[in-house]
Amino acid sequence: MFKDIAMNEQWFLYVLIFVFGYVTCRTFYFLSSMRTSIKIVQFAQTIGLFIIARGLESLQWSRQYRINTMKESDASEQNIKAFMLHHDEEARLYKVNSIQSIIELTGDFFSPVTAFSDWRSAMKHIDSNKEELFKFLRRGE
Repeated sequence: MFKDIAMNEQWFLYVLIFVFGYVTCRTFYFLSSMRTSIKIVQFAQTIGLFIIARGLESLQWSRQYRINTMKESDASEQNIKAFMLHHDEEARLYKVNSIQSIIELTGDFFSPVTAFSDWRSAMKHIDSNKEELFKFLRRGE
């Protein structure tokens, strides 16, 4: 009789160990996948910021080209200044709206991992992650 009770308790122990192992595995898988998700979101933000910065670089080149074209066609200084003011305001709005869009698209769940809130902090974020970014961009070469 004692042997039967001991065998039943032994099977119960096996079931408990299995359940504990299963729960532990699922917990560590959840934590691992959460860490991976956070890294993916942060890297996607970094790539997005890089693309936006490159777009602004092209916008600045086009601004300078337009100013040179206006000077060559003898446009008045007032027209050139008006163009510059308009272009600078458009670039400022582009920066602000881009950062706001990235932050809004990140969602509430991942908002604590967003390392920037304005253009200046976004550029610092790119600068601090530039090695990882360039390594990713050079993968295909």
